[in-house]
Amino acid sequence: MPALTISRTKTSFLNKIKAAISWTNVNTLNVDDDAPLKPLEKAHPTKPSTTINDLPPEILAIIFHAYMFWEDEPDHVDPELEGVVPVFAPNPCAAPLLFCGVSSYWRNVAISSPALWSSIVIRDTCRPKAIALWLERSQTQPLSLLVSLGQNMANTDKFARLSKMLYANMSRWKHVSFRLPTAKDMQQVMFNLMPQAGKSPAPQLQLLDLPSEAYTTGRHYWWSSTPQVFSVPHSTLRHISWGCHVAPDISRIPETRNLWLNLQQITFSTISTLDLVSFLRVCKNLRVINIKFLHTLSIDDMPTIVAHNLEAFNIGMVVGKLASTICLLKTPNLKRLRFTHRAGGKQAVVLEKYIARLGCKLEYLCIVNKSPDLGEDEIRTLLQSPLFTSIPRLSLRVVAEACRPFFPHLIIRETAGQWKSIAYAYYDHKIYSYHFGWGSRDNASAYSADYPFLVGT
Repeated sequence: MPALTISRTKTSFLNKIKAAISWTNVNTLNVDDDAPLKPLEKAHPTKPSTTINDLPPEILAIIFHAYMFWEDEPDHVDPELEGVVPVFAPNPCAAPLLFCGVSSYWRNVAISSPALWSSIVIRDTCRPKAIALWLERSQTQPLSLLVSLGQNMANTDKFARLSKMLYANMSRWKHVSFRLPTAKDMQQVMFNLMPQAGKSPAPQLQLLDLPSEAYTTGRHYWWSSTPQVFSVPHSTLRHISWGCHVAPDISRIPETRNLWLNLQQITFSTISTLDLVSFLRVCKNLRVINIKFLHTLSIDDMPTIVAHNLEAFNIGMVVGKLASTICLLKTPNLKRLRFTHRAGGKQAVVLEKYIARLGCKLEYLCIVNKSPDLGEDEIRTLLQSPLFTSIPRLSLRVVAEACRPFFPHLIIRETAGQWKSIAYAYYDHKIYSYHFGWGSRDNASAYSADYPFLVGT
């Protein structure tokens, strides 16, 4: 699990924790400079007067919450936490049930803390009684739900019981992901979620994760026969994760009346540059775009899109020419850019021209290149450019064949400049590549199968 942080609103609680676990009391003495010095009395060691079980229940509850969750706001610098939602399975070896097995005091505190039970993983092996208990203990807390049920659950009594429980708590849905047995089940979720414009039984919904094309009916995707499900705006929805390898034809949906209208973040499994431009034309408030595979298309007279609010652009893999992608976008407020590419030769020049044309001030740039043709000259061109050396956090990963073993250390010594104290260069044996740059390190991990949800332990 990534490093956890406590919200700024919990500062007072942290101060209480510090006070509660202080093992000694210090008395302040006023010393008179003119008074004769007296020998100090020998201090006798004392045993700790407080244990963790002596902490007030509200402090212990905050500790439990800090273990399970982190800052709610998206982190536009750390790719590991950007938009990730932690969820937990009903497992005695995992939180929050883990806390219940320590002592009766911990159990009482955990059970009395509704937020600990509000983030739930529901899979085929779950017991409906356990899910019902978690929903009851979560009381009125907003819910984060990762629901993944296979085709073997179709038309079963267990699926019917789970569906009834989930729909009964629809008013509390905040972050939800659904992988249901059939396409019909998925369509039913969407119709229940937004039966008509302006009236949703899920008024707190912020993140909606929709499934892959595994949910098809014949030649059709689960959503293709019911395009009207995307024609109803949702006032609170801010993040959609689209798992299907084919994007819906958003050009057929009115720009002023669609599901995507208020989005600030969007995640695609696969999308082409043409479809991406269509989405950007409609989703004018997007701050973060995550794409696992971006397929570039060279189309004459394709209009350039200006995304004024875009701050983070993360591409798992650019399939095709990099220039065909970045030349279509103007992102004057971009702060974070991360992409993986397999091409070599003159990529640094293309990227430099793009950033210079935008006039944006990048705070983070991560380039993962998987081509042996990239070469030392290309790397040197990139790292010697003042445009790139001004970026406070820069990460470059290249395959072992792209340069000689001593080159990463040499080029970093030559170019790090003001960032020398936070620069690094090393060989990563796990992925057979060199990693060098400066600033906090990017781990270049792939998106997990459950992204944007993270199953906690």
